[in-house]
This record gives sequence, C-alpha cells and structure tokens, in this order.
Amino acid sequence: MAPEQIATPDRVGFEADVFSLGVSCFNMVTGELPWTSADADELVALKLRQDAPRPSSVVPGVSEEVDALCERLLSRDPRKRGVAPPKSGSLRCLACGKSLGSAPTRCPGCDLPFPPTRPRLEFTDGPAAGQVFLIPQAEFVTGRLQIAPESLNMSRRQMHVACSGSVMVRDLGAANPTRLDDGPLTFDAFLRPGDRLHVAGSTGRFLVGA
Repeated sequence: MAPEQIATPDRVGFEADVFSLGVSCFNMVTGELPWTSADADELVALKLRQDAPRPSSVVPGVSEEVDALCERLLSRDPRKRGVAPPKSGSLRCLACGKSLGSAPTRCPGCDLPFPPTRPRLEFTDGPAAGQVFLIPQAEFVTGRLQIAPESLNMSRRQMHVACSGSVMVRDLGAANPTRLDDGPLTFDAFLRPGDRLHVAGSTGRFLVGA
C-alpha cells in the first residue's frame, strides 16, 4: 500500500501502482520488503515518515542504476515517481466514449454534466489501458463502443451505470461479466475510491477528486 493510500485515500492515482511495482522490484533484488514491522501501526508510520532503503544497503554490490530505480519508484511523494499522468487525449466520457481534450464540466458529445467530484475510471491494462473515463451524472448503459471499440471480448451492453454523487454499477449479463474486485456484479454495487472494476479484460480503478 502506497503512503498516499494511507494519508489521502480519496486522492489516489495510478502512481500507487507504480509504488507497488517498486516494492516488487525491491523484493526481487533483495528478497526482503522495504519496510518491515510486526506491528501494523508502526509499519504505517514507517511508510509515512521514512524513505525506503536502497537495495545496496541490504545486498552489497547492487548497481547504482538499480538503487536509483527503486528509490524513484518508492518515493513517498507520488509526483517524484517519474511517471507522467495520462495525456489529455486519453480522457473520455464513459457514457458516450467522446474524447475530452481537457476536463470539461459537461460532455460535448452527449451533453451530460460531470459532477464536481470528478468520478472516473482509470484503466491500467487490457484494451482500454491508458484511458481515463469521466463518469457523468446520469443513468446510462456503456460497453464496447464507448470503452474499447476494438475489443471483441467486451459486449455492446456491458454494464449499467448510475451516478448521482455516488456511483453504482451493475453487469448486464455480458458474455465476459463485469466484476468488482473479483466479485460478481449481478446486483447494483456502489463504487468506493480505490475499487477495481474488471471489464472484459480491462481493469479500471475508480477514483474521485482532483
């Protein structure tokens, strides 16, 4: 878990995944984790207050390049992890799929308003990888044409979405069902910041805020 997931769980972005990659890299090189403690509260405090050690401090002889890579990926400041945010061209409307050049208050394609909390899905893998979908304040059905037109695994009517401040989703009996954190979505389910929505081979993290 990245430090920002502890300190500001309502403002977590894809940088948290970069941090997780850093933990994996550190573990592969050293066989250990960057921070360890038998006490959960102490472990949280370490992540918030103490920089990760360099791999070479655990395993002598590790190259400076590997040290620098782990130091960057494990930075406590998400902005210093060296990964650029999604390009503006990757921002789209979940209801109609319209590309959004910036972050408008209303979709120029379907004319639906976007809530001030900016609820969105940031896809990290699969056919929709790199795409960020703003969720408009409305009830609508979305699927392949809006999210990943080239994906034959996604149904045209993949899921029902209802946004009225909070966001609720339900699978529509798709051939490759939409799942929430590995659980089925046969009934309406409210999304919470950080939830992962698995949409026919693409994984999107639900986020709110700036």
